[in-house]
Amino acid sequence: MVLAVKRGVISLLLIVHLSALVLNNMPANPIQETFGGWVPYYLHPTGQWQDWGMFAPEPSTDTFVLKAMVKDARGLLRHYDFPCASDKSAWEGLWLYRHSKYAHNVGTATGKANREFAARTVVRDLNLKAEDFPAVVQLVYEVWPTPRPDEAPGESSTAPWQSVIETYQFPNLAEALP
Repeated sequence: MVLAVKRGVISLLLIVHLSALVLNNMPANPIQETFGGWVPYYLHPTGQWQDWGMFAPEPSTDTFVLKAMVKDARGLLRHYDFPCASDKSAWEGLWLYRHSKYAHNVGTATGKANREFAARTVVRDLNLKAEDFPAVVQLVYEVWPTPRPDEAPGESSTAPWQSVIETYQFPNLAEALP
């Protein structure tokens, strides 16, 4: 009896997990829209999502760096740089949770859950106190264009620009924490 229950639970978990992967990776369609609303809340916090759109037919040609700006109740502006694997050694970068795929997925149409998690992460990492609220968290892409083929590495003639992804307003600390 106990063995049958264990097998049933394992089978159910496998079905849920495989369903999430299929719904996440299929092209946008009515089935995904109807049944896939829960998928980001399951896959994204555990880093299991995939986004094959970074390949063909139109891969991104620019480099996106995810940043945030926070304005607290006193008008103090704080900048936050999300961890980036490219800023670390190969060994340190291997263990980072937020790779460049995360920065890309925050800005996609289906990245609402990622954006919300990112804004709350900023509040926690900056260690904002109750007296800092209300606070506004603005998620921003710093976009670095691909250098021309004749440019030497690190000597891009084009300056990066910023693009606002989304802005979150947290009235108090309790609202900002998960």
